[in-house]
Amino acid sequence: EDAILDLLGLAHQFNFVQLETALSEFLKASLTHNNIALVYNLATAYSLSSLCSTCLEFLDRNASKILESVLNTSQQQQPIIAANSPEPQHLQPHQQQVSLVSSASAGFLSLSRQALVQLISRDSFFADECQIFNAVRAWCLARPPNELTPVEARSIYACLRLELISLSDLLHTVRPSGQISPDALLDAIQEKNARKDCELRYRGILLPEENLATIRHGAQVTKGECRVVLLDGDTVNYDLDRGFTRHPIDDKNGCIVVKLGQPSIINLLRLLLWDKDTRSYSYYIEVSINETDWVQVIDHRAYLCRSWQELYFPERVVRYIRIVGTHNTVNRVFHCVALEAFYTRRQFVLTDGLITPEENVATVAKSACVIEGVSRLRNALINGDTKNYDWDSGYTCHQLGNGAIVVQLSQPYYIGSMQLLLWDLDQRAYSYTVDTSCDQTHWDRVWDASRTPCRSWQVTTFSPRPVVFVRIIGTMNTANEVFHVVHFQCPCEPQALRDHLARQPPPLQQQQQQAGLPAASGTSAAATVAAATYEGDGASSVEALADQADGPASRSSSLVSFGHGRSGGAAAAATAMAASAAPSGSQQQQQQQYDGHPSWATAKPGSTE
Repeated sequence: EDAILDLLGLAHQFNFVQLETALSEFLKASLTHNNIALVYNLATAYSLSSLCSTCLEFLDRNASKILESVLNTSQQQQPIIAANSPEPQHLQPHQQQVSLVSSASAGFLSLSRQALVQLISRDSFFADECQIFNAVRAWCLARPPNELTPVEARSIYACLRLELISLSDLLHTVRPSGQISPDALLDAIQEKNARKDCELRYRGILLPEENLATIRHGAQVTKGECRVVLLDGDTVNYDLDRGFTRHPIDDKNGCIVVKLGQPSIINLLRLLLWDKDTRSYSYYIEVSINETDWVQVIDHRAYLCRSWQELYFPERVVRYIRIVGTHNTVNRVFHCVALEAFYTRRQFVLTDGLITPEENVATVAKSACVIEGVSRLRNALINGDTKNYDWDSGYTCHQLGNGAIVVQLSQPYYIGSMQLLLWDLDQRAYSYTVDTSCDQTHWDRVWDASRTPCRSWQVTTFSPRPVVFVRIIGTMNTANEVFHVVHFQCPCEPQALRDHLARQPPPLQQQQQQAGLPAASGTSAAATVAAATYEGDGASSVEALADQADGPASRSSSLVSFGHGRSGGAAAAATAMAASAAPSGSQQQQQQQYDGHPSWATAKPGSTE
């Protein structure tokens, strides 16, 4: 082991990166109470961040055991110096070298000053604060003469969180030690009394990417009806009668409260709302360390949410989680199937408390769904398949002038771009608009291409905002009176967005910024179509493209067909859209309904009706 550590020093000195990495990986798997101090000291000295992090995690996991060993050894083998000693204890000369029999104790007392400061400054070094104080005091006493100056000692003690120590321990343990000045003690007492518990710098356990809201970790549901099922880990077997925890929305004190086994550092909650039909919920979530002072970390009272919720927030130490439902679109009861609590190292961006996603969130895997539109399969629009579509299948549609295509995301996201694929197996062009909403009542128009002929892939950019619902309304099809979309996603792919912005001429970008609205994009992966701007004559551009696509005779006949069958076709399309959004029935049943419905033939791209 000594040879490995020496070799690590040489590899670092001569910048042999691969060798340094290999040795670090070996040491990560070989950490023990005997070698942790030496490895951690070297990792700190050589700035080996990955190895240093692993050492800190090892010390975090064994904090209580290590500190207990330090205190037991100190009490057995070190003399206690009176509180009225003429010098602080960390400056007293040692009469003899203390012999330490505990490997855990030896590891802690062998830490360098830099490593010790880094360790006790961590929120995740979870132990009783008075216990940490006594261990730091033992470390100072174990220093050889003249190694530790008074200034350095004070800087170490300044890393302690005296406000977390009980008043009794401050008076009977900390004060008699002579290590903390009277002013610092008074400041700690004042902070303890003046601030709320939620504002104090608590420590908590840190178990990255591990669900802490489990019975195995000691978590329990303390409030709510049918408490036993919330933390059982079953996210499949639930129905109208069982498998969920609930509380009445109209009850002023109604809520669901989960108590974690220990104070824990978390930054992600995953919540499964009951989703066996099309209902949506609104709610907010608060956390606490003592079940008295609560801090709101999630506020979705103004949004309609469904199914799985992935709720990120700035990391904090939590012992209690309170979920309060405020709305249910079907009845006055809030239903929660499962709750999971994590600390994740995944990078995330929050804007006004909402996730700003970098990857597509309009997917079935992210619990999004299509709630309006006609298709053979309900969620064909968001299944990710952009290759397998033809004249008969692989798209979602609605009749022009009647209805829309509406996608509901599982939760509010902060979004500023979208991408959709218009059906493009011939030369037809479409026009459309895009609206967004948070409650399906108040809609904002974010994109207006109603006067612009568009084909194939479309990139839509707009001022970022909270989005739950996206409504796409077709306004023109140069071949028939049905609007067809193959694929939808938001936000759009980064490369597609870069390409889109690169194609925008600078003057147009300036006009967009000044007007606060984006210009419609008529470009596609397959072909580039001349697009009419808002100021131009969009109607003439549409007619010209229709002439190119179908010819005058075909276009005239399609206009006649529109006039003869418009009313009946609209009613049929509305009926089909209602079937596609139905909450019950298998995909096979839905497909049979579509195949047998008289409107399906007229909804196909090849139809002229």
